[in-house]
Amino acid sequence: MSLAAPPYRAHLDILDDVAYRLISVESAAAPEGCAGLDWFVYRISRGVDGITGYRQGDRESVRADAETIVVALNERREWKKSKLTPKERRRTAAAARAVAAEPTDQQPSVVAVPPPKEMQ
Repeated sequence: MSLAAPPYRAHLDILDDVAYRLISVESAAAPEGCAGLDWFVYRISRGVDGITGYRQGDRESVRADAETIVVALNERREWKKSKLTPKERRRTAAAARAVAAEPTDQQPSVVAVPPPKEMQ
């Protein structure tokens, strides 16, 4: 019985399906070079990756801003997944050309051809 961890790639496959999410919003000291007492730090995570940002304002407005960032990051991930590869684009274009080339009347596009005389 092996208790070794699965290969690294297996971990990446699992983490790839994890969406970004807001982990926390906490009060913080003003970042270096900034003034004010109403600063917050927010943490966004996706699997083992993390994003840390600072915002000034009240807790609810910072949380709303961070949630907006999370939504945008997840939408961007989905957009990349939905992009067609060049090969898929060629197939789609070829299918569109084939449909456009079909006759527009209601008649079937198959023409009956009599069998050769040898087969009659």
